[in-house]
Amino acid sequence: MSGALKLESPEALPSGLREALKQHHDRFLANAFVEQVLEHPDVRAIGQELEAFLATQPIHAYHCTKEPEPGYFKANGLRLTEVAVHQGWFLERFGTMFTETQRQWLQSAWHQYFVEHGQAKLRNGLLWACLSRSLVSDDGCEPFFRYFGGEAISMVADAHPEVAAILETIGRPVVVEIAVLGGQLKASYPMSYAVLSNYHRELRADARPFESEARWPHPVPPSDVLAVTPLELFTH
Repeated sequence: MSGALKLESPEALPSGLREALKQHHDRFLANAFVEQVLEHPDVRAIGQELEAFLATQPIHAYHCTKEPEPGYFKANGLRLTEVAVHQGWFLERFGTMFTETQRQWLQSAWHQYFVEHGQAKLRNGLLWACLSRSLVSDDGCEPFFRYFGGEAISMVADAHPEVAAILETIGRPVVVEIAVLGGQLKASYPMSYAVLSNYHRELRADARPFESEARWPHPVPPSDVLAVTPLELFTH
């Protein structure tokens, strides 16, 4: 999938819609929040047209994780979360790094959190990514770079410092940049909010930016992996 749009890029706003917004500059200048601007029916209609356009486009997204070895995600893409399957793969590949007692603790803690508390049902069959590049540096992404395996493995790690310390040694922190069709994404905010808030900041420097993350129910094939960048290079 080529030509993925970055929501923070001016290219995400088609020229025709950008032209239509010009007659509403006074509203953008008078308000610090794009939601306030969107209260006007004409601006709201432009936002709805923009959202419909974005649904037809490949969107540039950022998946925060640790890579088991260089080239893994380029070769394999991203699979959907299946908690039990991922835990089995993890133990088969890395189980010898833990003592028998630690492995038993992990399996018990996983069962309690994901099965007894129903958390697996909320995660299975989905993938997550940031739609805003700036979110990669948010504190909420930090655990994905610190511990290997994503939530299916590391969600319980803080309760066992020795297990947590081992998870920190596995893999390298990377940002997997991917292309996902906009219509597949269930974003925390409408994608148009992110685009319009960046347009807003072109006119008013103190306008509030909208940052969004999203989930979706389809794996990412290797052909849709745009880049895999070590975290230290991505953030500098």
